[in-house]
Amino acid sequence: MGPFSRHEAAERAVPYAAFVLALLLGRAAAAGFVTFPLDDAWIHLSYAKSLRLGEGLSYNPQDYETGFSSPLWVLVLALVPWGPAPAPAVAWLAAFFYGLGAYGVTSFARRVARARASTSRPVPVLSIAAAVAVCTAVSPLGLLSVASGMEVALAFALAALFLDALWFRTAPAAATMAALAVLARPESLVFVGTAAAFAAFAPGRRRAAAAAAAAAAGAMAAWSGYCLAVSGHPLPNTYYVKAGRGGLDGLSYLVGEVLSWQPEVVSLLGVVLWARALRSEGGERARPLASVLAAVAVTFAAIVLGRPLHPGVLFYEARYFAPFAIFATALVPLGLGTGRRPWLWAGAVVVVVAVATVQARDLLRLGRAMAEDVAAVHEAPARWVARHLPSGAIVAVEGAGAMRFFTPRTMRIVDLVGLNDRVLAHLHFDRRTKLCAIAAKGPGYFVVPADWRPLFDPPFALAAVTAFFDPAYHQVDPPRPHRVTVFEVRGTVTGALGCPTPSGRDAGR
Repeated sequence: MGPFSRHEAAERAVPYAAFVLALLLGRAAAAGFVTFPLDDAWIHLSYAKSLRLGEGLSYNPQDYETGFSSPLWVLVLALVPWGPAPAPAVAWLAAFFYGLGAYGVTSFARRVARARASTSRPVPVLSIAAAVAVCTAVSPLGLLSVASGMEVALAFALAALFLDALWFRTAPAAATMAALAVLARPESLVFVGTAAAFAAFAPGRRRAAAAAAAAAAGAMAAWSGYCLAVSGHPLPNTYYVKAGRGGLDGLSYLVGEVLSWQPEVVSLLGVVLWARALRSEGGERARPLASVLAAVAVTFAAIVLGRPLHPGVLFYEARYFAPFAIFATALVPLGLGTGRRPWLWAGAVVVVVAVATVQARDLLRLGRAMAEDVAAVHEAPARWVARHLPSGAIVAVEGAGAMRFFTPRTMRIVDLVGLNDRVLAHLHFDRRTKLCAIAAKGPGYFVVPADWRPLFDPPFALAAVTAFFDPAYHQVDPPRPHRVTVFEVRGTVTGALGCPTPSGRDAGR
């Protein structure tokens, strides 16, 4: 094997090395977590548990709901073995997908760099691919995503494989990855559509772009059809509870909670390297990179405009951006390119990696504190309820993930927020009607933050039974004390509210 062949073989091996590096770093990052940093991870596991028990996509047994926005993640979780403590197995699964995403984005970057190279215009393809692998593996939001137990790493992996297929592989491959990406995270529809729009004008990529756009739209239509059949609404409950018009708060959130964890933005060097890559290429050769940066920007804008975002709320809302934010960091090394002072630009990439490493350390430290929050005010109450309340109790809760996962299937959990209740999901702006709907379900207990008591008492006469205290709740900034109380319902007076007599299929649900 000659020197050129050895060099090319090394180039081809880099995406596989990226897979291994990201997998190992991702799993190592999750090692210090006592549980998931978000209670929503337990919601996905609850639906996966129902699937494994033969109860379909139900929240309570045979109670079909659309309390999740990633049907593919629920299905994957249902197929993977995990025991009474699933967090380690889920972390390995997420690390695998994080590695797969690193493979995809590194393969894409290698091919982009290779397309630039010529005898008269040499490009350090191997160096660029290796740097992309490292930048991906140390992404702060990416590493926290592995520990989160959520679908972020899966969505990133499918988006990365989609990009590689869109620009350099077959139309069926692009269509498959596009459809799966949408089923992993609905915002992927915007990401796929934007990238496909760029590819549609590139010679030789029109068929792949059309196939990807059609497949993404078809996947979204299928998911909407399922939601319509189950709940009577074309989108999952989560949309109606969380979505709404964005605004200036959303921009503030994007800057404060997302871009502040982007090393290429914080250092400014990454932005310079993007600009250098786009300027040095121009024309058709710049189109693949431009498609990614535009897709990230348009997707960010859609998230900001499509839902209220709350400055001070941390990864709970930053996770919507995370699958796409990783690309911005990963593709910084494409700015190495050609030209004078190569060591200067290589140094800029080193600075971005160094900033990412420091940020990852800080963000993971915060993530571990958030996991301790979940253990204290979600898991601990759920385990207490499972041990101490009657097996047939109806329990109304604010945190609906761990409570459903850890309690007996004979218990009925009422999600007061509405994420897992098609009736309450559409009543969150009408207090009287919502209280009547809750009363119709007949809860015997409430497990809610202590300061929620005035929302329900009256009409429910609540007596505190026990409480769980977290002195520093890190899910918000700044951290604050947080107490969750178990209340017993000693009586219900709904006459003053004028509640109708329960009837129909949702009565008592």
